[in-house]
Amino acid sequence: MGARQVNNIIKELFAKAGCIGQFSSHSFRKTFAEECRRLFRGDILKIQKALGHSDIRNTIRYLSYNEEEILEVIGSISYT
Repeated sequence: MGARQVNNIIKELFAKAGCIGQFSSHSFRKTFAEECRRLFRGDILKIQKALGHSDIRNTIRYLSYNEEEILEVIGSISYT
């Protein structure tokens, strides 16, 4: 089954369920990646393995990062 067929099935099922928004197999994969990040506590190598990526850069593209959270953590580091 190709990506287009999977996306059509997903859209059809979500429409029947009354869901509004953009849904695709890719959005499910991104959600899976984020859930793996939570469960693996950010271990990027485990996330890479779970997604089946041979290149870590592909895994990084699937994950979103909160810029404010990053800056907050960096600001909280004590250098003394």
